[in-house]
Amino acid sequence: VTDALKDRQNKAEGLIERYEVEDQTDADHLIQLGDHFFNWLSKRFVVKQMYRKYPIRYHYQNRLFETIIDFVVETSEGWVIVQNSGFSGDQSKWKKKAKELGPWMYLSRLAIMELFETKKVQTWVHFVLLGFILEVNTTSKQSKPTEANP
Repeated sequence: VTDALKDRQNKAEGLIERYEVEDQTDADHLIQLGDHFFNWLSKRFVVKQMYRKYPIRYHYQNRLFETIIDFVVETSEGWVIVQNSGFSGDQSKWKKKAKELGPWMYLSRLAIMELFETKKVQTWVHFVLLGFILEVNTTSKQSKPTEANP
C-alpha cells in the first residue's frame, strides 16, 4: 500500500467518523465514490480550474447570502457548482431533496454569475454516499432536478 493510498484511507476514515456514517460505508467504498465523482466530472466537462470550499457573499434584495460552495468548477462551457449532500435516503426521495436545495442553488448561481461575469452556470447536487448526481435547474426560483448518469 502506497503512502498516497494510506493518506486517502486515513482521510476517508476521518470523514466517516466525523459525519458518523460508519453504518453506511467504509473507507474503501468512500474512496471509490470519490473516484467515481471525479471520473464523472472529467468525462462530463472539460475542466479548466476547480475551487473547493469556495466562500461567497452575495447581496440579494437587500439581504446578505453567505455560504461555502463545495465545488466551483470552470469548464470550457462555463461554470459549474457542485454541492455535496450527505442525504442517503431511498431513490424516490432524491429529487425532493435536490429541490429543497433549490433556493440555495439559485442564490449561489446568481453569486457566481456576478462574480465571474457569466450567464453560463450549471448547478448540481452530489449525493456522496449514494454516488449519484442530479442537475438542479436554477434559472428561476422554482428549481427542478434532472437526473444525470454519472
